Amino acid sequence: RWKADIINDVPGEIIAWQTVEGSGVDNAGAVRFEPFGDDATVLKVTLRYDPPADMGGFAVAKLFGMDAQKQIEQDLRAFKEAMEARAVDGTPAIGSSVSGASLL
Repeated sequence: RWKADIINDVPGEIIAWQTVEGSGVDNAGAVRFEPFGDDATVLKVTLRYDPPADMGGFAVAKLFGMDAQKQIEQDLRAFKEAMEARAVDGTPAIGSSVSGASLL
C-alpha cells in the first residue's frame, strides 16, 4: 500500500497524484479523460513507478507475476467494462456524464 496526494483534479478532464514521502513505493501519475465521439471517452494513463531496489525490485516483482504494466492494462479493461455496463443499464457514471469508455 502507498499514500498519495492528489496534485491535479479537474472533473471530467484529469486526475493526477504523487506519493507522499515514506509511502514505500514511489509513484506518480495521471489519468486524462478525452471525449471520443458523442458517447465515449478515451482514457490516457501516465504512470511513473519506482519499485523498491530499482531494477532489482522490478525484476523480482515481474518474476512473481506483479507486472505493473499488465496490472494497469487489466484494471483499465475492467474499468471499461464497468462503464460500458453502466451505459447499457442507464446508471450514470459517478461524477461524470460519460456513458462509456474506450480503451484504444
